[in-house]
Amino acid sequence: MSNTSDTTQSISISSKEALYYTIDEAVKKLKVTKRTVYNWAKNGKLNCIIMPNGFKCYDVDGFLNKSFCVGSRAGKNTCGRKTN
Repeated sequence: MSNTSDTTQSISISSKEALYYTIDEAVKKLKVTKRTVYNWAKNGKLNCIIMPNGFKCYDVDGFLNKSFCVGSRAGKNTCGRKTN
């Protein structure tokens, strides 16, 4: 199932109860750079799928559910695992 946003022309994919976002949507939602999203996916911190057209889509909500982000003094995000 895909939804196209009228304002950004981006695609969100829903698969197995997970919502996957394009790189631009992931960057906006996570408030990080594209390089950070790529690195997190490469290191297994952020799940992604590759679409038939070669684009990657990212499970941002799943990442946020297992991580937390807090602002540092420098104004950047520092992310870590939730502690229970």
